[in-house]
Amino acid sequence: RSDPDSLEICSRALAAEPLNAHDRAGTFVNRGSMEMRNKQYELAHRDFRQAMAILPTLGEAYIGEGAYLDSQQRFAQAEAETTRGLALNPEQPEKGYFFRALARWGQNNFKGAYLDFKMALQLKPDWELTKQELANFHVEPAG
Repeated sequence: RSDPDSLEICSRALAAEPLNAHDRAGTFVNRGSMEMRNKQYELAHRDFRQAMAILPTLGEAYIGEGAYLDSQQRFAQAEAETTRGLALNPEQPEKGYFFRALARWGQNNFKGAYLDFKMALQLKPDWELTKQELANFHVEPAG
């Protein structure tokens, strides 16, 4: 969800709740993800960077930053950030593979994009968005 009430809940928690580092960083990631859905890219970028500063081992923050960089068509940086996030064993790695696939696509690395979309779908078989992206590919046997 990315409605105003959900954003406000995150903002209130960050302002008033005594959160441990993991929960505080995670709340910044959640709010950043909602801001991305609302096309509030700079706010999302700020929140992802804040999460990284609080908990540098939170893979979701780097994946969120990669999504932001994809939105800015900064694909090489997006690939690096999502790869970094994936190396930190995020709870939902399929998102990292999805956003890294977009970054690779943006750099004309179609094989890498295809393989990452396939991995995202393998990790979350019912993800329709990934299925739609894979429909853009036509794979022929080698030889």
